[in-house]
Amino acid sequence: VTNNSISLATAAWVSAIICTGNTLEAIAGNYLLKKLSGDDIPFQKPTQVFQFAFAAILMCLVSSVIGPAAVAAGGIIEWNLFPIVWFTWWLGDLTGIFLFTPFLFIWIFPSEDEKLKFHPKNIFEALGLLLALLTIGGIVFCDFFSLGIPFGMAYLIIPVLLWAALRFGLRGITASLLLVSALSIWGAIIVPHSFPNDSMHVTLLSIQGYIAVISLTFLTLSTAINERNLTEKKISEAHNELAGMVKTKTTELSFSKKEIENFKERTSRLREILLRTTLL
Repeated sequence: VTNNSISLATAAWVSAIICTGNTLEAIAGNYLLKKLSGDDIPFQKPTQVFQFAFAAILMCLVSSVIGPAAVAAGGIIEWNLFPIVWFTWWLGDLTGIFLFTPFLFIWIFPSEDEKLKFHPKNIFEALGLLLALLTIGGIVFCDFFSLGIPFGMAYLIIPVLLWAALRFGLRGITASLLLVSALSIWGAIIVPHSFPNDSMHVTLLSIQGYIAVISLTFLTLSTAINERNLTEKKISEAHNELAGMVKTKTTELSFSKKEIENFKERTSRLREILLRTTLL
């Protein structure tokens, strides 16, 4: 509209269709997640992450088809650009869902175990993790210290993300992934040599693909660790419960044994009294 390429009326109905597509996308996602996982609490085990990913892949098709179709129908783009716009739209929506949905859910509705991992006693380790993310992420993505490390060495951030997943659980890894994604996007904008031979469009797709892959990978890893911890906790609780039952039963048996010994002693005394009475 500001460039006078389309009329205000065209912009209005195209925007309305795009909004409708985005709304239908959310409805489709909610329906798919309920069908796949039911009423289970999400992001508690790896299978739920894959269910979430499958639902996200399908739900993003709704908006990514409706939106570009509306834009092309409004004459904003040529129809021959539809496949490129569709893929860019789909990948952008998918990456956003992979990043923000787990982050918002896990930080707003944390489990008791997740709360314990952010105990004040861990504050120095959390600060160390933040410093490592900013330093290595800044070197890899934003060319801190002018070392000239290319985006192709983005795998250098993986050990730090492993640290976040192992020590700080789902809350730690979702926050770390957001920070890494922000650094990668910022670096692509301010550092020209990050993608020297690529257009901004290809750069955008590369970053979105990278973010989507590491988000899914580390969400799966974190939920696997979380599932293992929950299993160990249940085993420990069952062991303690069993130990308590054994202790109770042992106490009861000891009491019963004493009762039997007392009964035998009383019986023996009574027998002696009866024998003496008989002799008299």
